[in-house]
Amino acid sequence: MIKAVLFDFDDTLVKTKEIRYEALKEAGKTFFNLNITDKDIDKHWGKPFNQFISGVFNNLEDAETLTQKYKSIVHKYPNKPFPKTKSVLNKLSRKYLLGIISASNPELILSGLENVGINKETFFFIQSSEDTNIHKPNPQVFIPSLIKLKSKGIGKTEVIYVGDAIDDYSSAVNAGFYFCCIANRTVDESVFTKQNIPYITDFEKLPKYIEELVNGKS
Repeated sequence: MIKAVLFDFDDTLVKTKEIRYEALKEAGKTFFNLNITDKDIDKHWGKPFNQFISGVFNNLEDAETLTQKYKSIVHKYPNKPFPKTKSVLNKLSRKYLLGIISASNPELILSGLENVGINKETFFFIQSSEDTNIHKPNPQVFIPSLIKLKSKGIGKTEVIYVGDAIDDYSSAVNAGFYFCCIANRTVDESVFTKQNIPYITDFEKLPKYIEELVNGKS
């Protein structure tokens, strides 16, 4: 029986990648006269935030200073909502504990939720880059969340993780969770089909997917 639904944040709950790339490029040009490319960012995307920001800016300054400079730019590039996300989360929160697992900076997660009108209190917990230095696809990334879930009497076989990428799938399955991918956000559905990874293309179908999983149909 599913008792908790955990979500990746960037490009699962909010539109992030295309927006953040533009913010990073502007910050690089503004502060360091760097011409940052998509490939430069791709190399570090998904790492814990301090490693990510240091890598993108070539360790030109310490992570804290780089973060502050980035934050002075990123507010100009707010996250955008995906259709129906807020209503689906409200529906799920009536039946399950909800959580977020992200390698992002906690302030950016909270501002991202605010940008799209999602109440942070919808979530039992929000795991950020400050909670672990481990990142996906290593399943140990979930250890802080597993501790919190255990305090509520929830084991890993009662959890489903929802993400948008192959690393989300690998980390979740190896941690002992169920998994569902939201396809066609950062990865085309054909990739998941070839690897036999469960996915949906419409976030609004997630409650039904979980219900069928509970009833042994998925």
